[in-house]
Amino acid sequence: MRIVSANLRNGRVDPAWLRELIQALRADVLALQEADPPHFEAVSAELPYGCFAPGEGHTGMGIALRNDAETGALALTWRSAQRAWLDPVHWPKLARPLELVNVHIAAPHVYLPPLYGLILRGRQVRQLEAHFEA
Repeated sequence: MRIVSANLRNGRVDPAWLRELIQALRADVLALQEADPPHFEAVSAELPYGCFAPGEGHTGMGIALRNDAETGALALTWRSAQRAWLDPVHWPKLARPLELVNVHIAAPHVYLPPLYGLILRGRQVRQLEAHFEA
C-alpha cells in the first residue's frame, strides 16, 4: 500500500501535476494539507473515496482513498485532524484494520508573537499522543 502526504502550499500546487503525481506513485491514500477545491476535484478522479474539508487560507484538508473507508474528524486545538479507518474487507493488502490521521500542525512562523504558535503546536502534539495512547 502506498500512502502519500502533500502540503499544497496554500493552493499553489497545480492540480493537474498533483493528479500526475498520484498516477506516477500509484498512491492508494493521499493526505492533503493547504488544498483548494480544484485539488479535491483532480484527486477524486484518481482516488474516489475519502473526505475533503475545503477551507480558507491554509485550512483546506483531505484524505483521498482508492477504496472505501469510514472517515471522520479528530478534535484538536486550533484545527481538527481527519481520520480514515481502513478495513481489510475493502483493503485486502491489510492484515488488520488501520487508522490513518491527517493533521496539519500549527506553524509558529505564521503567528505574532511566534510563542502563540508554539503553544498551539504543543497542545496539538499532546492531544495526538493521548489519542494514540488510548
